[in-house]
Amino acid sequence: MIVPCVWKELQPWLKMPFCNQAIRDSVIAAIKRQINREVTDPQSGLPNIQVPEDTKNHSFTDHGYEYYLRLLAIRKIIGPLAAAVLTKELGRTPTQDELNAEVQSRFGERGSLIARKGLAASDRRTN
Repeated sequence: MIVPCVWKELQPWLKMPFCNQAIRDSVIAAIKRQINREVTDPQSGLPNIQVPEDTKNHSFTDHGYEYYLRLLAIRKIIGPLAAAVLTKELGRTPTQDELNAEVQSRFGERGSLIARKGLAASDRRTN
């Protein structure tokens, strides 16, 4: 489910994806199926992505938007924060392996993935 606020934010990426082209193509195909009211067979392996047409339920859309916003914020913060903590503890810049081990031990595999994305995008204004 892609809530309307997130859908609006995704528009530039959907028009010109700077990364994750395959995901973008899957989203576009799923939306076209929704517009055409096609039923997706669960066995087909095709994503069943929907954008709700009823925006009257603001608690639902607000919840989804807030979740997405927090995920982006955590992604931007977690890697640089772990790097700063390790730099202070070690008295030097940590190696990539040290940083990966620290994040993995504190935040698990998903946290590690989020941190790597945040570190990779830390020189960009947004991600």
